[in-house]
Amino acid sequence: MGRFVAGFGVGALSLLVPMYQAETAPKHIRGALISTYQLMITFGIFLAAVFNYGAERHHSGKKASWQITMGLSFVFATILGVGIIFFSETPRFLYRKGKPEKAKRTMTKVYGVSENHYVIHVELEEIRQKLEQESQKGNPVQEWLRMWKAPKMAHRLVLGMTLQMFQQLTG
Repeated sequence: MGRFVAGFGVGALSLLVPMYQAETAPKHIRGALISTYQLMITFGIFLAAVFNYGAERHHSGKKASWQITMGLSFVFATILGVGIIFFSETPRFLYRKGKPEKAKRTMTKVYGVSENHYVIHVELEEIRQKLEQESQKGNPVQEWLRMWKAPKMAHRLVLGMTLQMFQQLTG
């Protein structure tokens, strides 16, 4: 049951953390942040293997061999769960909910610039335009199919899904 619950947690993190990073981080470091996130996932898989090996080696056949590794997974989940409480909503979410000033404040805090900095204005304008485009689009199923038909997008999507699948299957 613990593996089942942990699996849902890992699945949620695999989706939500990169999405939060992509919606909050400045353009010029988004790719680096998400790549670093993936590197840390791989490092976490390595650490899990090390802890599993150590627990099995020193507590072979005892309950502690699985309790230690499950307990360690809760430590990192707790750090993330408590830490996320102090994070603000993403600028795109705030703008979508009709709070552009709060979105601007979040961006100035994350970007480390003043409210009248040109990067803030450019980003907010881009968010506004994207939200207008999204509101004019129709059926979500048609949009999903259109995404696959965009130039080279099917190749990118299949490549990303394949890499993620093999990463999980090898872990």
